[in-house]
Amino acid sequence: MPKIKYSVVDLDETFISKNTFKLWLIFLMKSLLRSGSVKYSIKLFVILIKRLFKKISHMDMKRETLKITNENVVNLNVDKFVFGLDKYVNKNILDKMLNDQNTYWILATAAPEIYSKKIAFTYGFNHCISTSMVIDEQWNENIREIKLKNVLNYLKSKDTNCISAVFTDHHDDLPLMRISEKVYLVNPKEASKLKVDEQIKNYTTILVE
Repeated sequence: MPKIKYSVVDLDETFISKNTFKLWLIFLMKSLLRSGSVKYSIKLFVILIKRLFKKISHMDMKRETLKITNENVVNLNVDKFVFGLDKYVNKNILDKMLNDQNTYWILATAAPEIYSKKIAFTYGFNHCISTSMVIDEQWNENIREIKLKNVLNYLKSKDTNCISAVFTDHHDDLPLMRISEKVYLVNPKEASKLKVDEQIKNYTTILVE
């Protein structure tokens, strides 16, 4: 029996060609307005305005947005949101997943687990590591070194620390790239490509229209 390999796939602008969290914010606002939640609609609007003018950090914005999400989950049709993302799926990566049954596919993303886990289940990922919806003192985004730590902790439960491939669009995933056997850069922006070039000598670029 062939040895199982472990590949890590980023979500935003990698498996999905759009920034799913931006789309979630739009979806959340529409859902709040449709349900008549004036209080939370205004609260979300204020948070987004503060972020627009850089009065709060991206992480603080996400934390407060996820609090609103948790308080209004009954009004959110997550299945509908995920279904709407299908047209943005990277068919190149999806084909690799479908044609490689000896690989354990891990979706690792900074996106919140309320919809990222459903995406993972829908498209056949074996596991999903994402930003927790439990907002407490230990809460943090699943990004950079934190993502690496969470991925390694999960691999440890599988009695391995080997990553056969990383698929990502962004240099934020350099911590994962450094320890992966193969790196696939998906539609990288020039700034990310330059930063990756400084540390990763061999990688494959996947360009998708």
